[in-house]
Amino acid sequence: RLVPLPPAPPEIVARTVTLAERAAVIRAALRGAPQVVLQELLREATDRVLICVTFLAMLELVKRRELAIEQDEPWGPIRCRLTTAEERAAAGLPPVGVEEPLDETLAGFA
Repeated sequence: RLVPLPPAPPEIVARTVTLAERAAVIRAALRGAPQVVLQELLREATDRVLICVTFLAMLELVKRRELAIEQDEPWGPIRCRLTTAEERAAAGLPPVGVEEPLDETLAGFA
């Protein structure tokens, strides 16, 4: 004898989380503090996708040299801060405050 199939779940509405949205959250947090701990940015997060996209946005900002991140020990807090004017000038980038939109295509991975 077979167990009957459970009822179909209610329709799920897809939620979109973009790198640009999460980068804006990180940038906003850094406008009010010299550094931010990743875990603090994720305090209210209950969704793994939101956590992953936030981390990817942080890595994208590091790649663009907008942020510098530090971690003193494995599994320790990940701290991020805006790069200094000297760090940006050495990389040939415009001063801090010039926020160019993130490229969310996969072209950068080619």
